[in-house]
Amino acid sequence: TVTGVQTCALPISREFRLRRNEGVDFNNIGAVHKTAGNWQKAIASFDSAYSIAKEVGNRRDEAIALNNRALLEKLTGHQDLARKDYEEALALYHEVQFFEGAATALMGLASLDAEEKNFPAALEKLLQAKEIYEEQALPPQIALAYIQLGLLYQKMARPDRRVTRDLVFEDIDDNEMVPIEIAPNEALAISEGYFVKAGELASKYSLTQSLWKALQGQAFAAKEKGELAKAEGLYSKAIDIVLSTKGIEDNPELLLFYLQDKEDLFQLAMEACSDLYKQTKDESLLIKQMEYDEIYRNEILKANMQMSNMEYTDPEKRSLFESLVEIDAQRKKAEKAAQTALMEMGSAKPSQAAATANDEAKVEAQRLDFEYEKYLVQWRDKYPQDRVLFDTMEKIDLKKIQQIIKNDEALIQYIPLENELDVIVITKENIEMKDLKIKYNDLYNTIIIELMGGRIENYGHSKNYYPNNYFRVETEEYNKAIEIFEELYVNIYKPIEKLVNNKKKLYFLTSKYVSYIPFAALVTGRKINNDPIFLAQSKAVALIRFSFINKLLNEQNNNKIHRNYRIISVGNPKHDKFPMADLDGAKQEAENSINIINNLYNEYEKDNKLLIEYEALKNTWIEKIRSKKFGIFYFATHGVPYAEVIYTKKWFENNIAKNSDNNNLSIDDQKDLNDKKLFVEFCNKVFTNTSHLNGFLYMAYNADENKDIELEFNTSGLLTLKDILSLDDDIFSEANLAILSACNTGVSISAKIFRNKKSKEYIDEFKSDEGIKILKDSGWVPDIDEVCLVDSFMRRNFKYVYGTLWFADDESSNYLLTAFMNNLKKYDDIIIAYNEAQKFYLDNTPVIRGNDTKLHPFFWANGNIFGY
Repeated sequence: TVTGVQTCALPISREFRLRRNEGVDFNNIGAVHKTAGNWQKAIASFDSAYSIAKEVGNRRDEAIALNNRALLEKLTGHQDLARKDYEEALALYHEVQFFEGAATALMGLASLDAEEKNFPAALEKLLQAKEIYEEQALPPQIALAYIQLGLLYQKMARPDRRVTRDLVFEDIDDNEMVPIEIAPNEALAISEGYFVKAGELASKYSLTQSLWKALQGQAFAAKEKGELAKAEGLYSKAIDIVLSTKGIEDNPELLLFYLQDKEDLFQLAMEACSDLYKQTKDESLLIKQMEYDEIYRNEILKANMQMSNMEYTDPEKRSLFESLVEIDAQRKKAEKAAQTALMEMGSAKPSQAAATANDEAKVEAQRLDFEYEKYLVQWRDKYPQDRVLFDTMEKIDLKKIQQIIKNDEALIQYIPLENELDVIVITKENIEMKDLKIKYNDLYNTIIIELMGGRIENYGHSKNYYPNNYFRVETEEYNKAIEIFEELYVNIYKPIEKLVNNKKKLYFLTSKYVSYIPFAALVTGRKINNDPIFLAQSKAVALIRFSFINKLLNEQNNNKIHRNYRIISVGNPKHDKFPMADLDGAKQEAENSINIINNLYNEYEKDNKLLIEYEALKNTWIEKIRSKKFGIFYFATHGVPYAEVIYTKKWFENNIAKNSDNNNLSIDDQKDLNDKKLFVEFCNKVFTNTSHLNGFLYMAYNADENKDIELEFNTSGLLTLKDILSLDDDIFSEANLAILSACNTGVSISAKIFRNKKSKEYIDEFKSDEGIKILKDSGWVPDIDEVCLVDSFMRRNFKYVYGTLWFADDESSNYLLTAFMNNLKKYDDIIIAYNEAQKFYLDNTPVIRGNDTKLHPFFWANGNIFGY
């Protein structure tokens, strides 16, 4: 709506030749695009605003446009450009004596200095900004300056500490740090003082964002001083404030805001709970730790759903959603008015008008809060699986969970912290925690760099990477992979093995990089011939989330297969505008799935649907699932997390820029360059924001049939996470099992992003600096397993979802999943049926690449059953 209003204002400004107004309109439009995550459009709008301001000679507007552009450049990793624009804006602000603007530019420059660990330069600018804000009497900005100063001194007190984002994107060595000569304890005390002052201001003027950050800073200081109970209490208060702030986030750095600030809050709170539990053995702290881990997942999904601007197909749901959004906007307006009146009341001589405005604003804010809560209750009641869009609270009742756990089952939760890995084991009899001394960074390197980026990616694409010696490479990669799976068994499973020895089924609850581990492939020993013995050969393994356990607490026979076996199956779709590799094995797999269900349950034969190649249109699929209640949804196609789209698009853009003026390209190279241009053009048309919900299952698109339809998000031929979450709940009323037999459907980052392909020869360095830079430049962190295709389907009433942790091999997927489908009637338990298929695979291993590597988990441990 705001975009529409601003767009309408532009023609009016042009009609009346109000050139300066036109520039202001572009600045406003850019701000709206920035909030929505449309960063390319935002930068283009700010560029236009800047050009018009220069043309008409308005130095203040010129500075504002530069300042806005600099923020986006900083967010997307272009620090040099951001610094140049901030410095130019600062000079202009001083020239026109717009001091508040100057302080904003100083804050931006200070953040760049802090990122580069030039602490003296950052401190100097922050103090200048603070003085300006104090002179201008701007409490919200003063509080923000205090918080930034507190954070800076916090870094000086603990320069060795890394937040999760730093652990991933650590591109500045500690030796490059420009420190301030100050003792750590003194820096900590100064930091705490700033956070206390920020908290006082935030409390006085109801600045909720600043308040929770101030409490977080105070909690950090308390924990450093060994005051664990105080620290835990302060973190708990900060999280309560975050969770009480309902509604749509209007922070322009939406996803980055969640990924940085809130991630650090929840991570530190979990560490405080863990440390205090070791002292007190208070079980409630364990529960809090588990809740925080799950709530943060919901926060991540909420951010992505809000940035994606959900478009529900159910009219009633859409109407309620729009009502919530509208009332939320009114609430924010009323809150801002109340805040302004409150600041006026805090002045030396408040006027009677200010007092009246303050009273009226309070009444209006309370009325809208009541109205909003009324609609929110309806949303929670009618659409509990989508409540995270507005409400991320997650309460965990361990006693009830223990009641539904069977005697032969165990839930195992892994929570990676900065310097340890906490493991909580829940069985019918006990709840126990083990703290494993494994540092977060070491875990990341083992799982992501060595295993996923190396032993999985390198093995899977060995024919492409090493065409002359791939057999040797594959053997080496297989042996190294088995060694890593042995190491993971020793480090993360053996310490809790005795607690689950008598359990048949293990449900793993994971977060961050632990989510990439195929637990079934952990190597527990060796046979006489030195072949590995895998955990899958003695335990049935599944993955689960607490969110999905909670919704099952009152259900009976949770692990029974639903009686509806009606199936709709998609295989090897063809797409004219977005071509991907042909999947002959996927076509066969989809046909097999239909034939097996027809043979096992012939009463559904007339209703079962098979959509192959050009028949597998997204709109056709939606039409079919609306007309019949299917129990099994099968996809044998490509799966693409949106991070991979960003990665590939950026890579192609770099390649296009290097070769566009090259007149010596061969015909094949020119065709390759044109294909890259088509890919970039497609992405720019279809994807308008950076939400993870743009990840997709590949469906069909026929250019001839759709020649009169402009390609856009809804007609793109891509079944996105957003599409799945937007469909009517009723469609999935009898849904039981989704099989997402495609690449990377259980994760948000694909393995190839972590591999450094510098040559076609074997290398031992797998961390791709260029690949990481591409992600960082796009504002992404490869640490979010919470937003993936599997989770989207599980939020649509599916009890079980088959998902993958890396790219799928056609032949082995067909072999394994055919065995699984044949097991459905034989076994009365989805998880056991899949485990038996894995054991069948290991006992009757097909020779796909060669006898020496046929047991590689790459083939058979990629897929996992998610559910309980």
